[in-house]
Amino acid sequence: MIDRLAALLGFALMAAFVLYLAIDIGQLPLTVIIVVVVVLAAIDVWQSGLRGNGS
Repeated sequence: MIDRLAALLGFALMAAFVLYLAIDIGQLPLTVIIVVVVVLAAIDVWQSGLRGNGS
């Protein structure tokens, strides 16, 4: 249970930080790259952190 909470908290903090930077900088290519990275991170958190397939 602690692992799931840590995975969600870490993902939420990372996503909030990089999305804030994307909005603050305001360049479309950077925003697209950051959105793709956040989606890939969410998939990784789902597969390893929440489903328990990680090490």
